[in-house]
Amino acid sequence: MIFEVLLRPQRSAVYFSARTLLATVLALLIAFVLKLDSPQWAAITVWIVAQPSKGMTLSKGFYRLIGTLVGACVAVLLISTCGNKPWLFLLILSLWMGVTAATSNLVRYLRSYGAVLAGYTASIVALLVFSQAEHIWEVAQSRIICVLLGIGCATFIAILPGNGKSKKDLFIKLQTSLSKILLCFANVADRQSKARAFILEKELLSEITSLEESLSYAVMESLQIRLRQRVIQELITRFIATMSSIRAVEALLQKKTNWDSQVLEGLVKTSSLAKEFSRTLKVSEFQQQLPPQSLVTELKVLSLALQSEIKGSSLLAERVADLAENFATLIHDFDSLSAESRGGQSSFFLNHYRDWRIARIAGLRSLVGVLTGGVIWLSTGWTIGPFLVVMAAVNCGLFANRNDPLSALATTMKASLWAYALAFVGLYTITLGAPVVAVYLAAILCLFPAGLLIADTRTSLTGVIFAANFLVFLSPSRLMLFNLLHYRDLGLGFFGGLAVSWLVFKIFSPPTAQQQIDRLRQKIVLEMRRMASGLYTSRTGLWETGMYRQVSHLMKLAVDLETSAQASKVIEGGLAALHVGREISRLQDRLGSPLDSPALQNQMQTVLRLFSQADIPPSERIRGLEELALATQTEAGPLAEQQTRERLAALIHEINDGLERYPEFFKI
Repeated sequence: MIFEVLLRPQRSAVYFSARTLLATVLALLIAFVLKLDSPQWAAITVWIVAQPSKGMTLSKGFYRLIGTLVGACVAVLLISTCGNKPWLFLLILSLWMGVTAATSNLVRYLRSYGAVLAGYTASIVALLVFSQAEHIWEVAQSRIICVLLGIGCATFIAILPGNGKSKKDLFIKLQTSLSKILLCFANVADRQSKARAFILEKELLSEITSLEESLSYAVMESLQIRLRQRVIQELITRFIATMSSIRAVEALLQKKTNWDSQVLEGLVKTSSLAKEFSRTLKVSEFQQQLPPQSLVTELKVLSLALQSEIKGSSLLAERVADLAENFATLIHDFDSLSAESRGGQSSFFLNHYRDWRIARIAGLRSLVGVLTGGVIWLSTGWTIGPFLVVMAAVNCGLFANRNDPLSALATTMKASLWAYALAFVGLYTITLGAPVVAVYLAAILCLFPAGLLIADTRTSLTGVIFAANFLVFLSPSRLMLFNLLHYRDLGLGFFGGLAVSWLVFKIFSPPTAQQQIDRLRQKIVLEMRRMASGLYTSRTGLWETGMYRQVSHLMKLAVDLETSAQASKVIEGGLAALHVGREISRLQDRLGSPLDSPALQNQMQTVLRLFSQADIPPSERIRGLEELALATQTEAGPLAEQQTRERLAALIHEINDGLERYPEFFKI
């Protein structure tokens, strides 16, 4: 993969690498003019902050600055209070790393990077001057100035014409998601094969799960996007709600084959409209060419046709009406993107899912990693020990929120070995009399491939690690000197820190994707129990903000599963849990209605009790629900109750169907 990226680079990647090299040269020249102590920090910042799009560069630069300021302040405080108490200093530094690593698992995207940076910046600044505490202010100021310089140079180059735009990427993803959701509905209306529908569904889920990240970058790039951030968050959630409605319609359509001709005609018409709109759809720069309301109108006509069908169709009619409402809301929200401003609050948006257990594990892992490195340093008195602690802190922090930290550490090891070897060659040539300018030119040639790797998402980690560590080992300065023993100790400290990090990640390995999915399933079931028990005072709002964030995170994990069969099961179960939960919410809202007889009210309460209580044996639960379904369908009652009775019976059948098809979600 790496050779493919290097040998067949895209034009945009070549341009990105060239402008990043230009920003590096600019940062080093300014650092030399200002006579900064560690000019390599400015160059390293350029390579860490530089991203293919302007929004990503601005966002990463902003959070790097915040993390650096917080970390430098913590370092000054640590040295000022614990500079002469090494063991206390080590303990507090370890606790700080644990807190920042845990925080990085509770915030999103580049906010996570900012939290991690606040942790290991404190270790870098404090440990560099631990034996010379009187210089802490100078080192902290130098670090902040170098980071500001690197961010400024990277940002200046990023705003030049021709760079990628996060705003454009966001609108492309919005258009793709809406187009594919229309095709998903068309496949359901045409009753296409399930395998084909799942492929499209998985592609759609991949787009939806990446939308919020694209939004976070576009917000930094465009004031127009920032003003419309809330409505775009609503859109992301509405995509998931619409997928759930489509799945609910599909499940009911499959239970019957001999539909009335009017219903079949409506299905064909809505399918052809959805396909046509998906082909002609255009969403760009707040000028939308969206599906007209005719699709919503036809769905409502289809809903009316189903209501006039024989008994057994009223629930499907309501589901189609729900789908029409979701499509209408999608179109309305897309239209509102053209408005001048969309500030303020909304009750319907996608909250970020937070797993506190994983956060605690990540925090403990970083704490133990820094503490282990510090014990080695203080117990042996090794002069390069502080650098070992720094590297343990950097690696334990950077990979704290990854599902594959050992794989990331292996990539770091390979890239760092190449960086160490090439930097050694460059420095050694100076001792042979090579001009410093020639070494700098050779370094630029070595960094150019790193830019090509960063521009490709598959190899970006390798490129960033190589560039940053190459500059660490080379340590460019006005007077390039080379000490073989110092360089050897630098390598021992660096790779020793990597070894400590690998050991800690091996012992405290993060949960796998499947383990996270299993834990999330349990939480989803608990939410459904609480819904059925009536514990929510404002059911609809809490269901949306609580359940949607969990199911969306579940889908994000499912997209990364190895086999399509596993992913399909998880996705189907998550969508099934959403629409069953919505029906439970509606039943809860119906309790106490004067339109229903006491007998029907008792039946609804019994269904909710059977669903919510965990101490009922599964066989008894299924048998009780089946008896209720039979009684509900056979009992006579006023005409006003018929639709409620039919919905109750259908809900019971769906729960029992879920117990058989998705036991992980409904086995409560």
